[in-house]
Amino acid sequence: MHKTAILRPVTTVMFALALIFFGLVERNGMPSALYPNVDFPIVIVTTTYKGANADIVESKVSDKIEEAVSGISGLDTLSSDSSKGISIVVAQFKLSKNLDEAVNDVRDKVSSIQLPNEVDKPSVDKYALNSSPVITLFLAGTDSQKVMKHADEILKPRLQRIEGVGGVTLKGLRKKQILISPDPALLAKYSLTMNDLTNIIKAQNIRMDGGKTVDPRHEYQILIDNDSKTVQALSDLRIREGLSLGDVATVSDTLAEERSYASLDGKAGVLLMVKKMTGANEIAIADALRAQLPALAALEPTMSLTPLQDATGYIRDTLHGVQFDLMLGSLLASLVIFLFLRNFTLTLIAAVSLPVSIFGVFAIMGWSGQTFNLLTLTALTLAIGIIIDDAIVVIENIFKRLEAGRDRLNAAIEGVSEILFSIIAISAMLLAVFVPIAKMSGIVGRFFTSFGVTIIAAIVVSFVIAVTLIPMIASQIAKGEHSPFYHKTEHFFVRMEERYRLLIHAVLKYKKTTLFSALGIFIVSIILSGTLGMVFMPKEDKSQFDITLKAPAGTSVEGMKHLSLDVQRRIGKIAEVEYCTLYVGRGDDQKANESALYVRLKPLHERTRSQSEIMKETRTMLGSLKGFTMTSVTEVNDIGGYEINTPYQVILKAQNMDDAEASAKKLMKLLKNIEGTTDVQSNIQPKAPQLNITVLTQNATRLGVNVDEIARVIADGYSGDGTITFIRERGKEYDVVMRLDDTKRMSIDTLNSLNVRTSEGGTVPISAVVSITQDYAPTTIKRFDRLKKVIVGADITKALPLDKLVSIVNERQGEWLGKGVAFELDGDAKHMQESNEAFGVAIGAALVMIYLILAALYESPLQPIIIMSALPLSFTGAFIGLWAAGMNMSLFSMMGLMLLLGLVGKNSTLVVDAANRLYHSGHELDESIVEAGVARLRPILMTTTAMCFGMLPLALSVGEGSGVKGPMGVAVICGLLLSTLTSLLVVPALYKVLAPLDNKIRKLYTIKK
Repeated sequence: MHKTAILRPVTTVMFALALIFFGLVERNGMPSALYPNVDFPIVIVTTTYKGANADIVESKVSDKIEEAVSGISGLDTLSSDSSKGISIVVAQFKLSKNLDEAVNDVRDKVSSIQLPNEVDKPSVDKYALNSSPVITLFLAGTDSQKVMKHADEILKPRLQRIEGVGGVTLKGLRKKQILISPDPALLAKYSLTMNDLTNIIKAQNIRMDGGKTVDPRHEYQILIDNDSKTVQALSDLRIREGLSLGDVATVSDTLAEERSYASLDGKAGVLLMVKKMTGANEIAIADALRAQLPALAALEPTMSLTPLQDATGYIRDTLHGVQFDLMLGSLLASLVIFLFLRNFTLTLIAAVSLPVSIFGVFAIMGWSGQTFNLLTLTALTLAIGIIIDDAIVVIENIFKRLEAGRDRLNAAIEGVSEILFSIIAISAMLLAVFVPIAKMSGIVGRFFTSFGVTIIAAIVVSFVIAVTLIPMIASQIAKGEHSPFYHKTEHFFVRMEERYRLLIHAVLKYKKTTLFSALGIFIVSIILSGTLGMVFMPKEDKSQFDITLKAPAGTSVEGMKHLSLDVQRRIGKIAEVEYCTLYVGRGDDQKANESALYVRLKPLHERTRSQSEIMKETRTMLGSLKGFTMTSVTEVNDIGGYEINTPYQVILKAQNMDDAEASAKKLMKLLKNIEGTTDVQSNIQPKAPQLNITVLTQNATRLGVNVDEIARVIADGYSGDGTITFIRERGKEYDVVMRLDDTKRMSIDTLNSLNVRTSEGGTVPISAVVSITQDYAPTTIKRFDRLKKVIVGADITKALPLDKLVSIVNERQGEWLGKGVAFELDGDAKHMQESNEAFGVAIGAALVMIYLILAALYESPLQPIIIMSALPLSFTGAFIGLWAAGMNMSLFSMMGLMLLLGLVGKNSTLVVDAANRLYHSGHELDESIVEAGVARLRPILMTTTAMCFGMLPLALSVGEGSGVKGPMGVAVICGLLLSTLTSLLVVPALYKVLAPLDNKIRKLYTIKK
């Protein structure tokens, strides 16, 4: 292949230009994201059952839906929340399940369920309710009713039409409704009950189809229309002779009862949280929304529409940072090559491989369905070393031929021919590492696959470029002449080689000492690695964090507003805060006693304190406030969808909720006593105060009062959930509801004074047929895999690695885990365990594959061991580097270790390959080893230094994405540096020990000619 490329330069150039062209095309069409698509296929089934409490919703709705959905293939987990009037069932499928197929399967199963007639038709959606919004808009104005109507009826539908949007959640929304507030005293005066009003309004305010009339020429539709068109018309509705609705009740055009409240820096309004469909691209959604923003704002100029909490800002900044790292790394690597070769022409030839290979990788990434994300870009930056390494090896070998007096053409052909086997072996080793991980499954597999595919593409493209384009250009313009700069600095390299020659003689003389010293260093590093600690995602400063507040159950929305607005005001006074949003009524069931705040900080360069310092100050401030049962300050999770946003999460499952809650409380107590934990919390649902109304059956029977009549009168007076009728306005229907005035609902005396109708047509006070007692009832019943569940979570400080916390809690299981209670990890803790298992399998598979490939290439069972001796000490260097930098092991440092597995064998391969040629050509063993080492010293130092400088921007990064890039860069650079010493010292010593034995073994299977 290399001969054809050298002899046909135009064809080779066209091939390179084609790679650049396809790379440009694919790059422009490639979606950008922070991480690979790790969105689980999630289907949400939401069902409304007005007037039903949590127990009834659980048994009559949630349980039936769970039973139907549980048999669908590919289902991973099934959970549900049953609250007053609403059921939410969440079906999470395995990553391999197609989302549309999952939605259809769930919809088919749900449609076959027979639910009570009072239950609304379930809606099936494909987005995660707890997921972080892609972007949030805040709408505010002077007329709150117009603001609510504009948000719900105008903005929400338009936002939902944007491609990729799964749903728009409105916080602080109160829908328009017509409220009828009867006066109990006037009802009693006219011998009317709440139920009488409801029945009369339903019977009088009617609009329905009456069929059609047909004559020989015409057909007429019949419409029965006695609809009230206005509030005044409804108020004038006749109740009985001489009595209208307005005489006994107040009819008003108002907003629904406040169950949610939102504000931006203390200013009330509506938050519109735009959430993506599972698998959709955040940046595409944000770009489309921002393009429409001027038009959306122009729809109502009297209102302000402010974009907030744009998750894509961090993504864009991170990707820009990595692209800068890629370019800077390429420049530094090229500079290193020049300092070693001291030849501008040869440096230019080697540098050409970088842009051509990078665009070639873009082409393969696009064809394989990858996205332009943090991992693929980081992998590409790390791959600079691979790309430049192949080019350096070829260029350096060609240059030696030119120095020896060969012409350009023959120097290029012979230079590639001699080194081709080594390049194949190096590339094969790298592929052996990354081909297995490119097929891993699960969420960890998605991360590794994205990283692995990019590295594989870089390996393949750089190999092809190194044996085609590089020698072709060298055959055209390379010269064997040396510059004055070369002659002035050559003595430094010669002196370095002489000193290395003396060192390698000493290593061969004391080979056992060398090998045992290397073994000792490796053992020490293994011990050191145990102190690093393990996390899944490293923490970093993203200039944002979340706050969750909980007050005692039974706290009203107004009470929670007062407490939360005080917190928002205090947060706003922190100098580093840019803005703070608040919404009361957290969760889809809008819990009045819970609120959430999002805090946006000023950019990193505009503040002196870090995000963690500000979060610590916030925790201290919240701890000093009264009125809350729980406060939590946590980072914004990049992988959303969790009810509790902490790295450590445990799901406790039991048949009985009391058992799960008892274990959860013990676990929380244990976590609070472990040094290094913060924000220990749970989703235990506090029991809210409740009035239990028991019908006095004997009294009701004696007085002729129907139980259904009692229930309906109370619901009409206090619920307001049931829609009596509608008023139509400009083609839209608005609910007409009945509820006592707020001032009259404050006292239980009003309830006792309500009248119910008897079978004889009279009325009696409701107090005559019921007894009222106070009790406590659950606000929400949570289940997981059809068992009652409680989630316990905790955040961690730098001093407590996640793996240590998991280990401590598991070891002390007997202190908190009750009988009949099972548990499983969730969130980062779960993914960390998965990544550990996956890493172990990947390392094992890579080592086996490397050995098999090298054994086949070298036709020897022992030489792969010599080459692979550099691998353990590369991990030693990585562990020492991470320890010195104060970094934990994480998913991303593991990826760096995987890359090391392939890279470090490169230097060993060059030394062993050169030694083999000398030894098998008749040279003495020691002479072969020494000369091979000296001959490969410059290429090894040059490639290693170029690799390290190419990755240096990653290791030193401090901005967005540094939590991912830093551990990778540090692990690879430190591992490469120590493995280089291994290749130059330990490999020669081991070669001397095993080479004679290898010769003896070869004689057993080599066929004599």
